[in-house]
Amino acid sequence: FAALGWLWNLAGREILISNFDGLTHRLQIGPLSRSYEYDGREIQNLRYSPPTDRRNAPGPWGGNLCFDYGAKTHRFGIEVDEAEGNQILDALRRSRS
Repeated sequence: FAALGWLWNLAGREILISNFDGLTHRLQIGPLSRSYEYDGREIQNLRYSPPTDRRNAPGPWGGNLCFDYGAKTHRFGIEVDEAEGNQILDALRRSRS
């Protein structure tokens, strides 16, 4: 776990790809990556949400931007502050309309 956090700080990237069909969220460390795909019709309540406790604090497994998808809330936008987060959310909303 500690090694993964160290690698993330060294070479981690978070990539968002948005289009009319949905959203792809990719976490990448060098040649290794994990992608999550979401159907755009199911994404609800796209918003900025600062961390309220340690469980949803920013890091390689969370973030300050989130949306509801079915019965779960998905987080992304690692280390994004509110002003930057709102710019990202505006761009995502425009790409979905």
